[in-house]
Amino acid sequence: MRAVVLALTVALVASQQINLVPEFAPDKTYVYNYEALLLGGLPQEGLARAGIKVNSKVHLSAVNENTFLMKLMDPLIHEYAGIWPNDPFVPATKLTSALAAQLQIPIKFEYANGVVGKVFAPAGVSPTVLNLHRGILNILQLNLKKTQNIYELQEAGAQGVCMTHYVISEDPKANHITVTKSKDLSHCQERIMKDVGLAYTERCAECTGE
Repeated sequence: MRAVVLALTVALVASQQINLVPEFAPDKTYVYNYEALLLGGLPQEGLARAGIKVNSKVHLSAVNENTFLMKLMDPLIHEYAGIWPNDPFVPATKLTSALAAQLQIPIKFEYANGVVGKVFAPAGVSPTVLNLHRGILNILQLNLKKTQNIYELQEAGAQGVCMTHYVISEDPKANHITVTKSKDLSHCQERIMKDVGLAYTERCAECTGE
């Protein structure tokens, strides 16, 4: 399964020195529009699919040199259950209401030179909401090479250490660079997963069944 993670636009400085990794000034708040789409089912048109879509504004601000605060603003959750792509997304009012209080809680994270470090969240933040924040932070996890425009590498992230593909394209006229990053979740050295069911059962020699 190949998942597109981000398309990031980075401005060029006046001297034309390329600075691909985002930098956050200590006295500013940065606002981003974030959209995540998670769908299950075969991708062909005309087949049934189910999933959710998350839209939110994301505020990032510096706490100190390498620690930052992230807060979601006006998050909206929609759900999908129908024939792709004809049926519409509908507001997931019950899920949004259940998570509303948690979604308003800001989290802290460490970040330096394109590497996301530790993530700090209060005990009241559930794994579901924390994973949403980790998905956003995965956009900031960047291993960028100034000498290559297209390359692949094994990169650590929220899904584990997975094969990641980078494409860097420059538009001098528009004065920006677009970075497209995708992860191949079927090629992970240390995939983060949870086993459930019969994975750890043992045969009972003394037990008999009819």
